[in-house]
Amino acid sequence: MTTYDTIEGWIRDENEGHDSVEDQVDAAYWFWDRNITIPKDRVARTSQVDEHIAHRLDHQIRTSLDNLEDIGVLAQLDPPGSGQYIRHHRTETNFYDPSTRDFVPLLEEDMSRFLDDLANRTEQELQIADGGEDGDDIPETLRDVAAEALDVDAQNVEKTLTNPSDPVVRMNRYDSVVNAIKENERVSRNRNYDEMGWRNSALRWSLSERAAHIEANHSLPS
Repeated sequence: MTTYDTIEGWIRDENEGHDSVEDQVDAAYWFWDRNITIPKDRVARTSQVDEHIAHRLDHQIRTSLDNLEDIGVLAQLDPPGSGQYIRHHRTETNFYDPSTRDFVPLLEEDMSRFLDDLANRTEQELQIADGGEDGDDIPETLRDVAAEALDVDAQNVEKTLTNPSDPVVRMNRYDSVVNAIKENERVSRNRNYDEMGWRNSALRWSLSERAAHIEANHSLPS
């Protein structure tokens, strides 16, 4: 096992290829600075972390938390009896049962806004990245990103999203598209629509014992 002197060194070594690496460092030290660690037997919900640091991150907070858990910097803890619910981010509405009356109308409204954005957008090739040359990067459009998220040809995006009769299937597909758009630095939303999909109830996080020990030893006077 590789030995690290700091949490930051651990993150940068393991996840140096991630676009969100700066966000990961920021998130990890948010836990450390507040003593939210396994040794202290303290945890924070995803929503708590998001509330405090989302405004200064370039990526979704869950992206950083998941990446930190993957390398062992954070531990994910599910409280007894935790389950899943549907989160409509634009209205901050939670659904614990997809048969709830307002579920389908909200889904259809956001999907309609996305499809309108897709239909009314003039897709242009993106500028070559600074310092790059023609051919260095493949231009991406909103349609490209949606098609990749759905694993379909670009011309089949609308059909793939709207054809399933099961609203939960439509929701899952829509959610994957919006997540992909929000994660892609080359495209943005021109209408007010957001994620809608399954989320874990009361998911909690804590800085792992190893991470806490690494930073504690680093913080001791030499």
